[in-house]
Amino acid sequence: LNASQADILEYMLTGKKYRMVQAQRGQAKTTLAGIFAAFTLIHMPHYRIVIFSQTSKRATEISGWVVKIFKQLDFLEFMLPDRNAGDRDSTEAFDIHHVFKGGDKSPSVSCYSITSGAQGARADLLIPDDIESLQNSRTVTGREWLEEQAKEFESINQHGDILYLGTPQSMDSMYNNL
Repeated sequence: LNASQADILEYMLTGKKYRMVQAQRGQAKTTLAGIFAAFTLIHMPHYRIVIFSQTSKRATEISGWVVKIFKQLDFLEFMLPDRNAGDRDSTEAFDIHHVFKGGDKSPSVSCYSITSGAQGARADLLIPDDIESLQNSRTVTGREWLEEQAKEFESINQHGDILYLGTPQSMDSMYNNL
């Protein structure tokens, strides 16, 4: 980690309920958020983490990074899902072992495109990662639509944290109004 990445990770760990990391591309925001999400599940395995991104492919890549952390660290093997008990084991919906997760029906980690909607989803930690892109924020109408989508995050996550990650795409970025 370099100094700015260490600062970002510290902020992720200690920031307020609603927080945002804005940084230029290449500052490892997403990688650090994946580490933060895995750390959160290790310490609070009953948590539900929902990841949003501009596309479902991108959201799945981010979720996959969290899953990969659990699968590649031998000392976390006991937390891996038990498929025979009905635990989910994909990048779209991943469960911590049911003994630690508890009986909640929501996945431990799930992911969505900002355009897909997430009716019925619930989260204790919600990570909208680069939901603003050049394509979807080009017009005033596009930015307004994104802001409306972002308002839904509080209904998905009524009591937990929301950690926005983003690189503003213009002077009129929707991130300015959050």
